[in-house]
Amino acid sequence: MNLGNDMRNILFIISLIMISSFQSFAQCNDQLLAVASERLENYNYVKDFKIKMKKGKKGDVPFQRSTMILNAGFKYKIFTASAKEFDGKLVADFFSQEGMLASTYSASNKKHYESIEFECRKTGVYYLTLYFEEGKEGCGVCVLSIESDDVKRDRMR
Repeated sequence: MNLGNDMRNILFIISLIMISSFQSFAQCNDQLLAVASERLENYNYVKDFKIKMKKGKKGDVPFQRSTMILNAGFKYKIFTASAKEFDGKLVADFFSQEGMLASTYSASNKKHYESIEFECRKTGVYYLTLYFEEGKEGCGVCVLSIESDDVKRDRMR
């Protein structure tokens, strides 16, 4: 009889662990997406990139790379948000075929920026590389957005 109660207790504890794991993963994705999206202001959502990585081995910084086509004449903004329950801070490096154009992290002054803006002058292929500073374990989201038509019209007047 005690064995049955012990087994129920064990199953209950395992269930709680599984539920809390699912909730932390949801925090990593949907809630962080909401946080980053709240900062859109005069920009319209285009796409999001969700990332969760384990700590890299010594000297190794795991990354995720995405390719996109951007159009000339538009202003884009990239927002990042990192889950507070992990040590890693999300970094977004933005490249063209010619090299790096912008980053949400400045290694020289060790400062993180929540967003970067880019005015596209040439339609083409661009790359977004996401990783966590120093290869730490982390979870985050990056949102690509484009300047709204209203703001663009006002800017061109």
